[in-house]
Amino acid sequence: MFKIGIVDTDEIFISRLKEVFECRFPDEFEIIYFPNLKKAQTAAEKTDLAALLTNHVHENDLKTIPRQCKTALLTENRASLKVLSVPAVCKYQSIDEWHEFLTALCKGDGFSVKGGENTRPRASEICLFSSTGGGVGASAAAAAFCVCCAAKGKSVVYLNFETLCSTERFFFGEGKFDFDDVIYALRSKKYELAPVLQKAIVRDARGVGFIKPCKVIPDAFSITGEEIVRICETIQGFDRFDLIVVDMNFESTENIVLPFLKSKRTILVTDGSINANTKLEKILEALPLISGKRRDKVIGKVAVLYNKFVTGVSETYENPEITRVGGITVIDAKDESELILKIATEFPMQKLCKEFAETEDSL
Repeated sequence: MFKIGIVDTDEIFISRLKEVFECRFPDEFEIIYFPNLKKAQTAAEKTDLAALLTNHVHENDLKTIPRQCKTALLTENRASLKVLSVPAVCKYQSIDEWHEFLTALCKGDGFSVKGGENTRPRASEICLFSSTGGGVGASAAAAAFCVCCAAKGKSVVYLNFETLCSTERFFFGEGKFDFDDVIYALRSKKYELAPVLQKAIVRDARGVGFIKPCKVIPDAFSITGEEIVRICETIQGFDRFDLIVVDMNFESTENIVLPFLKSKRTILVTDGSINANTKLEKILEALPLISGKRRDKVIGKVAVLYNKFVTGVSETYENPEITRVGGITVIDAKDESELILKIATEFPMQKLCKEFAETEDSL
């Protein structure tokens, strides 16, 4: 049995963690609470304490712990913490993830320190979907991309920030919280954002994580680009997802510029109509201006996906600078759930899934 010491001011969290471990893994781990690092140090010197988790972020504090006792930093959000030479663990994760982390920590494997940072997990990458006009099926394409990636074994979460969100047309699942609760935690300061997000993200039967949309419409209309990025960065800190797919309107340059800069890839969806192609051209002209980046750098991270493309009616936008993912014709389906399953099997989705994994961040 491994004895795990914890130094943290959140006694409720520690109590719950002890209770769950006593129930699930009574013969593997014993969780021991210490009120301060000095008492933990004394215990590590006199007993066979296998590991110590602490919220003390100064590395010099941990140098007083005996070498045989493994140490890790306990954080609220891993993405916000730069670890110099020890592993770190985010408090808000599943019990199975906790079990995996502690097992690896105590056995001394599963971690690698390189270049001054803990490199065990890599941050989730962000793919932004937006449209060149209403009715082109951008949300269906984004949802289908999630389904395609999930089918290939990627852990993916779909975040719809459209003012009139369509998430529940594509994904189904029961969760404690929705986007109203996430926005309240984000703005009220009464609740930590990370645990609310953890409970708000539910998994669809096809393996895609998602958050149920706002019930209070003004919340959906008022969310800012800064808030969208903070939500994404908090999710990146969970170490649960390979990919975050952000679906949002290109209605406000103020809102989209920060998510655009944060994204690894931006997919602009168009149906090839005259109006959509005109808007596509304007968007491509606007992006370098609103992002403050060189045109070649900006255009390099943009790809165009044609959806609901009608041969003889739709036209491709001819610009050699632009990467084209491919085209998807109008697809018949009895409902949106069947529609995204069909789109997910189309060649452009398969191509995008592969290319996204291989593309390096160009900004």
